[in-house]
Amino acid sequence: MPSADDVALPRPPLAVERARPSEPQPRLPYCSRFALYVFRWRSRRQLLELSDGELKDLGLTRADALGEASKPFWLG
Repeated sequence: MPSADDVALPRPPLAVERARPSEPQPRLPYCSRFALYVFRWRSRRQLLELSDGELKDLGLTRADALGEASKPFWLG
């Protein structure tokens, strides 16, 4: 039985991908952007409170958690 790894999806040539202009990111309303910033800030702080075992369950290391928590909330 074929698995998902056996399915090849068609991809455009690399030159075509590079020729496309980057699409602008949608602008969020200020209230939505504020909610996103609060979510990022809280979730990054919560990563620091997890034990090494809990981080391992998520597939993260302590270094990964520290790296994510050190990001400013306005960066995705």
